[in-house]
Amino acid sequence: MEEIIQKEFAGFSIFRLDQDSTRKKDTVPELIERMNRGEVDILVGTQLVAKGFDFHNITLVGVVLADIGMNLPDFRSTERIFALLMQVAGRSGRGDVPGKVIIQTLDDQNPLFRFIKNHDYYGFYRSELEVRRMLNYPPFTRMARLLVRGTCEDRVISSINALKQAIDGQIKSTREGFSVLGPSSAPFGKIGGNYRHHIIIKSGNVTALQKVIAATRSAVTGRDVYLEIDIDPYDLM
Repeated sequence: MEEIIQKEFAGFSIFRLDQDSTRKKDTVPELIERMNRGEVDILVGTQLVAKGFDFHNITLVGVVLADIGMNLPDFRSTERIFALLMQVAGRSGRGDVPGKVIIQTLDDQNPLFRFIKNHDYYGFYRSELEVRRMLNYPPFTRMARLLVRGTCEDRVISSINALKQAIDGQIKSTREGFSVLGPSSAPFGKIGGNYRHHIIIKSGNVTALQKVIAATRSAVTGRDVYLEIDIDPYDLM
């Protein structure tokens, strides 16, 4: 993107803000000073540019491929995209000149973009809440994520299968309603040399949920695999 913009807008001052550029400790203070002095014509960056800045001379915000992230296997993905796009839209028009926001999407019929266009927080809230009600996701249930990780994928898979078998056996002995998803590879299947597989458990009774986990966690054994337990996880990646 930076290379394309440099070619299309030759002669304009361009500043890039992303994880790579911020490794230099003075990058953000330099950006703030240059923006306040009006020395930056075009700011290019990742979602870092959407948060925490208050620049009064920005009149146009463009978002490329706004759909990225909407179809991630995480029930909060649409909520996160909505929040991010509303945040980045708020960077424009903070001064005396009205702002404009252009969003690129592959699906302009998605209701999400209508809510964003109309600044309709409550409309999005009601729509998203109904989806979660139908699919039995929080806040209509409690969740737990049990993730097994290790450097040997065969050991990770055998451990997560043993954990699933133990969970199934424990659930049969209770009268509470449970829903178990998985085991499956986590969306980020390997991080830092560790393979990652997980199980998602849903139940309306958090006490019963905790008892099932306490009774089955010992199914994962060995120093080469690790079990991570997250009650009401913020993300499932």
